[in-house]
Amino acid sequence: MKGFTIPTYLALLVFVAVALIAMHVKMPTFVKTLFTGPARTEIHPDPSTRVWVRLNSGLYYCPNTKPYGTLKPGAYKLETEALEMGYRPALGKACAPEAVRPVK
Repeated sequence: MKGFTIPTYLALLVFVAVALIAMHVKMPTFVKTLFTGPARTEIHPDPSTRVWVRLNSGLYYCPNTKPYGTLKPGAYKLETEALEMGYRPALGKACAPEAVRPVK
């Protein structure tokens, strides 16, 4: 390929090797996060929380967040239903109980 030199390939190879090692070796958390992303946490939703599911993105939004009820195409679902259907929370965690208030 034009534009790629041997040092470019070597740098890419080193980056990939470090990323693979970071996934399998005990490393400081901040180093591992650079390559693997933040740790996933368990999601324990409140069964009565109604969320806005964006149908084409695979994400859902909690009440009192800006995109709640606005992004199209979308639908209202219970948070537990959204998780069962394979949707993920847009902010990476279940809706906080204090955030669950009637939306005016």
